[in-house]
Amino acid sequence: GASSCGGNRPVAGTLITSRSLSTGERAAAGARRTFDTVGPYLTIALLLIAWELAAQFELVIAFLLPALSVVVTRIATDFASGQLPTDIAITLYRTLVAFVLATVGGVTLGILISRIRPIRMQLTSATQSRPCV
Repeated sequence: GASSCGGNRPVAGTLITSRSLSTGERAAAGARRTFDTVGPYLTIALLLIAWELAAQFELVIAFLLPALSVVVTRIATDFASGQLPTDIAITLYRTLVAFVLATVGGVTLGILISRIRPIRMQLTSATQSRPCV
């Protein structure tokens, strides 16, 4: 049932059907469903439009933010020439090598810090701005 301060709120566990909603509530529910479906695509479209406009009006220098149209044209050109797969492979290779090097270095440093007291003391004092209390 309805509580004295809650109005016509549904009871937990009851099924709300479209017949139990008023016309306004059905319209609002439909609008929410539409926005839930279209909203993410609309957000992406607005971001892409903002990117293109920011580049066209030179709000950011072109080196840092080339226009979306320039980027899409370049991707299409590289894809058509066969260069894009090669560039992607090179980028993935460099990323993997950097990840492996960072992992090996980080694990090695972690082991050294945990096992060798002078290194732990030196690095702990170098990385702390104030003593631990």
